[in-house]
Amino acid sequence: RRSQKTNPMAQMTRAQIIIPLIPFIFYMEESLAELGIDVFEYGGSVARKILHLSKRIGFELAIPDDGLLLFCNKLFNTYCSLTRPNHSYINFMEAETTTGIKERMLEKEVFELDRNIHAA
Repeated sequence: RRSQKTNPMAQMTRAQIIIPLIPFIFYMEESLAELGIDVFEYGGSVARKILHLSKRIGFELAIPDDGLLLFCNKLFNTYCSLTRPNHSYINFMEAETTTGIKERMLEKEVFELDRNIHAA
C-alpha cells in the first residue's frame, strides 16, 4: 500500500537496515583486510544494492538514497584519508565486489528487472 511506503515510521524501520551497516564496516575493516577484501568497497557495494532494491520496489527511506550514498562515500573517504597513506578519492558506492560468473549473471538479472518493468 502507498501509505506503508511513505509512512515515516516505516521509513525509519527500513533505514535501520542500512544504519547498522556503517559502524559494522569500521568494525570489520581489519578482519576483512586479512582476507584481501576492502571493507569500504564491500560496504559501499552492499549499501548501493540495498538502496537500489528498496527504491525499485517503492520503499522510500527517511533519508533520500542519493544523499545517504553520498554521505557514506564522504565518510569512508574521510576515514581512509586519515588512516591510509597516500589515499586518493574512491567512489566506494560504485564498487563491485560480487565475484563468480554465475553470481554476476544472477545479480545482473535481478538489478535489471526494474529496467524491464519500466520499459513495459
